[in-house]
Amino acid sequence: MRDGLDAVEAPRITVLAVFAMVLASLVAMAIGWAGFQLWIPNVVTFSNLQAVSTNPTVEQAVYIFLSAGPLTAGAGLVLGWFAFLIFRRPGTGWRLALFLPLMWAVAVLAYMALVSTVCEGRFACGL
Repeated sequence: MRDGLDAVEAPRITVLAVFAMVLASLVAMAIGWAGFQLWIPNVVTFSNLQAVSTNPTVEQAVYIFLSAGPLTAGAGLVLGWFAFLIFRRPGTGWRLALFLPLMWAVAVLAYMALVSTVCEGRFACGL
C-alpha cells in the first residue's frame, strides 16, 4: 500500500516522444517564420488604413492579430519545451508546441477567407 510519503515516479520520455517534440518544434518554427514574413506587408497595408480610417482601433487590433505569428510560435515553443523537460509531460509538451502556432495560422486563414468573401477585401469590414 502506498502512502503520501512515497516518491512519485516521473513519466519516462521515450524516443517517439522526443521525435514528436522535435517535429512539433519544426512545424512551430515554420509557422513562426511564415508569420514573420507577413510583418512588412501588414505594415504597408495597415499604415494607410489607420491614417484614413474612422475607427483606427479596429485596424490596429487586426494588425496586431495578423502580426502575432512569431510571438505565438515562440510562446508555443517555450511552453512546450518547458512542459516537456521540466514537468516531464511529453504529450503536453508537443501539443503546446504544435497547437498554439497552428491555432493562430488557422485563425489567420479563416480571417483572410472571411475578408475575401464577405467583406469584399476590406480588412476592417466596415467597422
